[in-house]
Amino acid sequence: MTTEASKRTFNRIRKALAKAEGTTNEHERETFMAAARALMAKYGIDQARLGYLSSGREKPQLREIACPHPWSKEQAVLLHNVAKALRCRTVTMRVPGLKDATVEMVGFAYDLDRVELLYPSLLLQMLGGMAQQRIPQGESKTVYLRSWMFGFITEATAKLEAAEKHAADEQAAQDKPGEVSTAVVLLKNDEVVDTLFAKLYPNLRRARKVKVNNDAWHRGAEAGRRADVGGTRLDTSPTASIR
Repeated sequence: MTTEASKRTFNRIRKALAKAEGTTNEHERETFMAAARALMAKYGIDQARLGYLSSGREKPQLREIACPHPWSKEQAVLLHNVAKALRCRTVTMRVPGLKDATVEMVGFAYDLDRVELLYPSLLLQMLGGMAQQRIPQGESKTVYLRSWMFGFITEATAKLEAAEKHAADEQAAQDKPGEVSTAVVLLKNDEVVDTLFAKLYPNLRRARKVKVNNDAWHRGAEAGRRADVGGTRLDTSPTASIR
């Protein structure tokens, strides 16, 4: 449910992200992103409550984002985890013979908006950091870079999930007796999204396992801990991230 207040909040998030992306000072960037992350999490909770308590309840939507070659699989893994942290569900679609991918997302409009706002920022950070890696002699370039990105995804999206939990806990502490609790609102919304997702995609199969270089994974994880979204760990194993 969009209100003037929610529009102003979303614009504040956009401005904070733009300021973070426009500075080379790591401290300033983290300050702007911490503000954006907190605003984004609170925005999601507020919109969920407004939508749930309104007379005409919103319904989940279906949207898609392209993940072009190269590194389409890794882009899809990042998108999956960002969407999951923001209470959306995803599935990766591929056309046989093509290397590009499309990720279809199911969620409420306000959560999908948040995914579409944050994912490009994290994607730029991930691909930019990956491009700066020096491949050790004798290592497979593809395996090494893929492993670095999986490590980045694990830690970067873990901070995002932690922010979501913090916002939900803060709102729950303000719940008033007799009102529908924040926990119930989020649970019911999750059930609605899961039901539609299961109806749309009844026959999913898990992605194949891929080889991972442990050293590269840990280097990527360290970069992810410094990424501009800040935990608890997300489901970011190579085989679990695409559904």
